[in-house]
Amino acid sequence: MKSGNGEWITNPEELAAYFGQTGKKRGLLDILPKSSNAMPESEVKKDRQNMDPDQLRLLDKCLGVLASPDRVLQMRYNIADARVSRSFMATSKEMPAVWVTLSGSGESRLVSFRSEPELRHLILDVLAADSTIRPTRIGCDLTTEGALAFLAILDQYRRSWLISMLHHLEPISFFTQKDVEERLADSDMEDFRWSLPFTDKVLPVPVKKMSVTTNSRQALLDLIEAGLIEPVDEEANTFELTEAALTLAEGDRQAASRLVLSRTFPISDDEVAHDVLVFVRTPFELLLVLMSGVNASISTLLPGDLNLLLDQIIFTLPKEDVSDVEQRKMKEEEEQTEQPLWYMSRSGELYGPYFLEELIKYLQEGRLQPEDLVWHEGLPQWVEAGTLEEFNFG
Repeated sequence: MKSGNGEWITNPEELAAYFGQTGKKRGLLDILPKSSNAMPESEVKKDRQNMDPDQLRLLDKCLGVLASPDRVLQMRYNIADARVSRSFMATSKEMPAVWVTLSGSGESRLVSFRSEPELRHLILDVLAADSTIRPTRIGCDLTTEGALAFLAILDQYRRSWLISMLHHLEPISFFTQKDVEERLADSDMEDFRWSLPFTDKVLPVPVKKMSVTTNSRQALLDLIEAGLIEPVDEEANTFELTEAALTLAEGDRQAASRLVLSRTFPISDDEVAHDVLVFVRTPFELLLVLMSGVNASISTLLPGDLNLLLDQIIFTLPKEDVSDVEQRKMKEEEEQTEQPLWYMSRSGELYGPYFLEELIKYLQEGRLQPEDLVWHEGLPQWVEAGTLEEFNFG
């Protein structure tokens, strides 16, 4: 195993063997590789003894997070259909405000970590979110199968355009149910340049195992109701994109980058939930396809929308149940020190109570944002943290 500067180049066998020496257990969301080819224990102990102690302690913490995370992200992105990246990321209370990353393929693995602000910056950079975005507002609610059918239609539109350019013909914008199902059936191909196959790799259930692949009729009806496609014949066998959907299709055809996030989190002791977010950075818009269970939505985003969304996905603020005894102790300390107890609200979720020093620490770690609402006894109303002199966001 090669290590240095908070990165470790290794393989599945070494990862499993090193984790075995920590005495920690795997959890419900475990993403640490398992291996049937066990390394000799004496060899593992020797390797660990030869590693820098600080690097070893940090590695053991990272392995603990990968084996028993509180939340997991799977991220894939491509830039200009040329550069591609695939990685798993995990976070837990063992390393607060940090996402441990596991990337690589074949026999090679890279373990590293990023702070929450660093991960946010990476996503914003890939999606060029700071560059000009036209304030186009397009949005609708769908079923997940409807959303997958729409991704198939985007790929069909792009495919038709490429074929027409190759033969010097005018692009054909019409498509049939058969065209959509053919694109859905191709979803398992290894080609990161197309939206649907790129998305398929992070879905909890592959597209080919869904009924929409063999019968997309209901999904197409959902898209008609959502105002994204319309039939061009009485039998509703041939369709075309509406003006709003055509804007999205043209943007997808010229996409500068694509990024797919799959978020996994526990909803009970033995059940997990999955959200899949597909981002497409077009020349003028930022498109989001969000799938959660059987429900989905399609919308364009403004930079502020994306920041709020990333807050919910990436950032973690302690939200522990405070017992009555602890609350009384905090209240007594508040009275003795004359320091008010603060509360914070983000996206409708309430956090706290905190002392001011704690919130200042979260600000320094990038976990408190200027637009977060804060309040303490004595303030007439909830206000944005960025408007208060107690918090210097620079």
